[in-house]
Amino acid sequence: MRGWGGAWNGARMWVFSNQDFRDRVLAHLPDVLQRSPTFEAEGLRDRALAAWRNADPERFVAHLEAQLIPLEAGGHVFQSAFDPLTTQALRILRAVWHRPASAWAVDAPLERLYETLTRVAGIPAHLVYLHDQKVTLEDLSSPSESDFALTVSGAPPESASGRGVGETGSSFVTATGSAVTALPIDEARLREVVRTFGLYDFQEEGVRHLLGASSALLADDMGLGKSRQAVTAAHLAASAGKILIVCPASLRINWQREVNTVLPDAVVALVGEASIEHLAAARWHVCTFERLGRLVRERVLYQVMVIDEAHYLKEHDVNRTRNALMLSQRIERRFLLTGTPVLNRESELHTLLRLSGHPIGLLPLSEFHSSYCGSPAARQRLGEQVATWMLRRKKDVLKNLPDKLHEVRYIEPACGREEYKRILRDPILGSLPKITALRQCLETLKIDYVLELVRGLADDDKLLVFCEYVGSVEALRVALKEEGVGCVSITGSDTSFKRQQAVDRFQNDPAVRVFIGTSGAAGVGITLTAANHVVFAGLPWTPALKRQAEDRAYRNGQKRRVLVIVPLIPGTLDEELYRLLEAKTGVENELIDAAGDERAMQQALMARLGVGQTRCAS
Repeated sequence: MRGWGGAWNGARMWVFSNQDFRDRVLAHLPDVLQRSPTFEAEGLRDRALAAWRNADPERFVAHLEAQLIPLEAGGHVFQSAFDPLTTQALRILRAVWHRPASAWAVDAPLERLYETLTRVAGIPAHLVYLHDQKVTLEDLSSPSESDFALTVSGAPPESASGRGVGETGSSFVTATGSAVTALPIDEARLREVVRTFGLYDFQEEGVRHLLGASSALLADDMGLGKSRQAVTAAHLAASAGKILIVCPASLRINWQREVNTVLPDAVVALVGEASIEHLAAARWHVCTFERLGRLVRERVLYQVMVIDEAHYLKEHDVNRTRNALMLSQRIERRFLLTGTPVLNRESELHTLLRLSGHPIGLLPLSEFHSSYCGSPAARQRLGEQVATWMLRRKKDVLKNLPDKLHEVRYIEPACGREEYKRILRDPILGSLPKITALRQCLETLKIDYVLELVRGLADDDKLLVFCEYVGSVEALRVALKEEGVGCVSITGSDTSFKRQQAVDRFQNDPAVRVFIGTSGAAGVGITLTAANHVVFAGLPWTPALKRQAEDRAYRNGQKRRVLVIVPLIPGTLDEELYRLLEAKTGVENELIDAAGDERAMQQALMARLGVGQTRCAS
């Protein structure tokens, strides 16, 4: 098919130009199919010609989901699923492909653009969705001096030169949420709802923080009930309007349950799964990041948008971030939730600030980068700027929560180092594949150690094990089964039903002693307080993800001391990665502490002035 000029696309079909189809496909396909017993080639040419002469052109282009977004500086951004004829039309229009934006910048007038798309690509104007909100093309900034990396020697990557990729732009598409503004709070109504919903005092403060401005970030530690606070604030802020909750796909059922726990009679619909009638009747819509584009195009009117795990939007040049930014332009109230506001570097806050309409979020990324990133002094300035926009509390607000202890244990596996050394010496593997192979090898070498830990558990102890690779999860599950130890596991491929079933069994069945999961799949959105031991067979890339994972066990409802164990194999990549996490923790703490100090000073000043609970918004 490729040899005949075809292009495979997301609608699971091969697409050809008329000339290629007539001159190449019809001429050669019957001979090819006759050599394969799987296909029936008889009459193919006649059927193809009949279909061609009576074709419905829109059947083949509607799935492209073509979109035009006006640019602040003039012209438009065009985006669609890949299609060679569409690409041909855009090249005729002298459009520039911007790789980070996954979109074309087109300066041609709309009339000419529509005419060319129709004539060359067969896309009529009514199938091109024209946005009314404007976006900007912003230059990518240089990396921060606080970036971190692991390095191993490896084969250099294959050069991309000579592939005919064509000239591309380096900008990314971005938009800006409406400006953040301070708003009044109905304190009597707030106290009434807090009593009804049974919130803690610190949770009431979190609800007040969200209600006090058109947009704000709640960055509490995991396990402090950010979702409960957000549901309460959204319920109060939306009045009778619709509420949109945006979350990772793995958490959509959790959010549906959370809303109905607080508001048992609330109608909750899952976008992409519920019927049109159910969506129309529901006040609460739960949408995954991947489905946001549909809401941008369908223009559903929402009063409040809650974005859970908002750090998923830290990458400014991906579609989910662009879609969230465009939605933020037409939703007045925007509540952001994340226990990990900074994963790797300070600049990750930029998209969240922009989505909120915060003044420093309106700065170009390059200017934000130079002013607020890369040094302790810059992080101090950033913390001061975001102090009233971001509220972060640690676990010490839970007075009855027991201790959490951390232990690094250096272990020496009985055998297996030879495989690690073989991978390390391999001259063929590139650096990134080599790091992956080494980390997978190290996780495998720790299986015997995990088994020893399980053998030493008391009768009422339970263990939570995090890996970074699915193969390690499966290998450990098999090893525990051979030992006769009851266990459950979660990986990214598991359905929501299977995930919840595993959580329920671990929480409620005394015979299930071990829970195994990848940090990506099991490190967010679930409660595993039956565990009082947590082990990292492999470490995540950031301290925030590690803390988020271990706090599946250390959260409200935990009655026992939690011991977090990090086994390291000396003289390996383990030690380097652990040092890397410690360095990133320092950057995160500098920013968070600066914001907390500034907020504390503001609150103390307001108290001296007799301002009381009144908030000011940046």
